[in-house]
Formats: sequence, structure tokens, C-alpha cells
Amino acid sequence: MWATGRYDLRLSEREFWRLTPREFAALLERREENARRADWRAAVSVIWLLAPYVDKGRRIDPADIFPTLPPSPERDPQARIWYPGAKKNR
Repeated sequence: MWATGRYDLRLSEREFWRLTPREFAALLERREENARRADWRAAVSVIWLLAPYVDKGRRIDPADIFPTLPPSPERDPQARIWYPGAKKNR
């Protein structure tokens, strides 16, 4: 716990010891949300790079690219990312 606070959260020794468990948990949750947001942006970038090679109308969820991401709330095709440059179905 101490190492996470000092290294991952970059807290000073004093800042770490002054935190309540609830505050520490909130900081960890915020850090994890920030990491998920960065992963989601990376996945969307990959999806756009793949767009010319994906069959037309096929939709890929960022969780399909980055398994650590939670799946989109709705897994139906309308909730997924669309690729405007996708090639036609054969």
C-alpha cells in the first residue's frame, strides 16, 4: 500500500500518512479511471488505423482491441464504433 501511494500516486511520505483509507481508495480509483481512459483512446486509434481493412458495416468495440477495457454497455451493432472507410463485404 505504501509503495502504491509513493510510487504510483506520487505522494510524499507526509501526504501518504495523512490520507484516510477512504481518500487513498478514491485516489486509486481515479488513477485506474485515468488508465482506462488512456487505454480507450489507444484502442480507438487502433480501430481507425484498421478501418480500411475492415469489412463495411462491421463494428469493433474498443474492448475487442484492449481486453482490459470493460465492454461497451450495449454490445449491439449500433453501440459500436463505425468505420467510414471500411471496405465492402465480399
